[in-house]
Amino acid sequence: KLTRIEPKPIQNAVSSQHNELIQRVNKSLEGDREAVQRPDCNTPFESYPDAFRKLMKYHIFFEPDTKDSYLKRVDKLHDEVTTKLLKRKENLFKKYHSRIMEDAARPIPKYAETSVVVSILQQRVVEDKEELQNVKDDVRKAKLIRQEKN
Repeated sequence: KLTRIEPKPIQNAVSSQHNELIQRVNKSLEGDREAVQRPDCNTPFESYPDAFRKLMKYHIFFEPDTKDSYLKRVDKLHDEVTTKLLKRKENLFKKYHSRIMEDAARPIPKYAETSVVVSILQQRVVEDKEELQNVKDDVRKAKLIRQEKN
């Protein structure tokens, strides 16, 4: 009597080997992170291979060069955000100016108490100053980002 032997699926063997490899790499990276966090600064290097072995653990800090296409995309995004912030600043200045003009043109009712009107105006001025300061901060941040880019 002949029995047919089914071959093991290759997919399972490959995926288990792949998972084992991933686990080993992650374990190695974790060991390197631990070694970098607690460096041995007191023991001098014994030889070039020893220095290489000890310093190679710092590979986790390597950052590859960024591509030009990515930098161009970031620059374009930065320009769009800066333009948006500048337009927002201009709109807020226009709004602030129009409020000042409205307040100047508005007559104070005869029946209104002077202290109440003054406190309302002071409150409005404080709110406008806070809004203006927020816009100035946004513009300052945008300028810093632009300077860092250059």
